[in-house]
Amino acid sequence: MRNLIRANFVRLVHDKVFWIVTAALLILGFVILGGQYQAMKETDVTVFLESSILGVFLLVGIALAIFAPLFIGTEYSDGTMRNKLAAGAKRTHIYFAHFITCAIAGILIDVVYLAIISSLGFALLGTLVTPVTTLLIWIAVGILLTLSWAAIFTLITMLVTSKAVSAIVCVLLAVVLMVAGSNLCMSLKEPEFYDGMVSDVVNDAEAEDGMQTQYNMQYVEKIPNPKYIPPEQRPFVQAIADILPAGQAQQLTWLEVPQPWRLMLYSAAIIVIANGLGVFVFRRKDLK
Repeated sequence: MRNLIRANFVRLVHDKVFWIVTAALLILGFVILGGQYQAMKETDVTVFLESSILGVFLLVGIALAIFAPLFIGTEYSDGTMRNKLAAGAKRTHIYFAHFITCAIAGILIDVVYLAIISSLGFALLGTLVTPVTTLLIWIAVGILLTLSWAAIFTLITMLVTSKAVSAIVCVLLAVVLMVAGSNLCMSLKEPEFYDGMVSDVVNDAEAEDGMQTQYNMQYVEKIPNPKYIPPEQRPFVQAIADILPAGQAQQLTWLEVPQPWRLMLYSAAIIVIANGLGVFVFRRKDLK
């Protein structure tokens, strides 16, 4: 399997898609960092450098959704996958070599982004406010969720022989999971009550030009929030948000990770289940 990994890594170093998505993420990171710096100067709002740094874990899912199907799918379209099998390579080794390659690609994207954006961020936004130990734990959570993205997209790409179809499926899945994770995390932050203005109809009379309605506006405290998730449902919703890689990434960018070890356990479970299922099916897959 080492020869397979070595060959894949040589391809990775020369792969244009990998460098394009890495550069695109860095450009997006520069734009986000510049916007935060401008907002800090104009409005005096507090901007946390950690949020900018950890933003890579929201973006790496899309990057791997583009990279994995194009990188692995090329072996199907070029016939390389069948040639490897004809040369005596084991299917299990081929599968794990591709997962390891996608995982390395994701980690490299994380490291490059973290190094460059943090260096620029220190110059623009100042120092960190989060303890270094806590930040390192959060980065470990992000690295594991990156590996879970790699496992999911390797599973899809290794089982779908069409490069175009697997690319569409991976990108759509990444977008759907990111939207779902963001919505779940936002729902969990909804307060049970809110204060605001409400209006009551005090007069509803008919005038020459039609009906005239007069309203009485008043400030009311503790208005029930219909978007608030009841206490009996919150553990289930929180568990779903914690399991989804995009939900974990959203919590990291908000700097709200109360139980990092549980998130790491969920990511490890996704990696094991996705790879186990992928190997099981790929070993029985007809590649003729």
